[in-house]
Amino acid sequence: MKNIIFPAVAICFATILNAANMPDMSAYDQMFNDLSKNRAGLSNEQINKLKSPFPTIKQVESIATESKPNSTVGNTLNAILIDRVKVNEKWYKVGDYIGSYRIMEIKSKSIILSNEENNMELKLNQGNQNVVITYK
Repeated sequence: MKNIIFPAVAICFATILNAANMPDMSAYDQMFNDLSKNRAGLSNEQINKLKSPFPTIKQVESIATESKPNSTVGNTLNAILIDRVKVNEKWYKVGDYIGSYRIMEIKSKSIILSNEENNMELKLNQGNQNVVITYK
């Protein structure tokens, strides 16, 4: 009989201690009730009047001007990458115009430019570094 009474008393005692240590849940219930209430925000009119927090960049359309036939003077071929070329720090492809000249062909170390009057070849300037990039 002692074997049954002692565990039963221990379980009752543990349950009472556990109940005494439980936090007061009414504070949490109040927080959840506050969250479930409808909160008033801004109206659509007020939202529309707000200024955007993101900066906007206004794009200015450039007006194409009549260029001279030798408008490639000063153009520098910076890079060639498969079917694209970088001339004067801008990327182009076959068929694009640089001034009055159209890119007709992209070679491994130069490009062919053409307009109504003449053809021109811009060569890639590797500078003093002579960097060669190969891939497999």
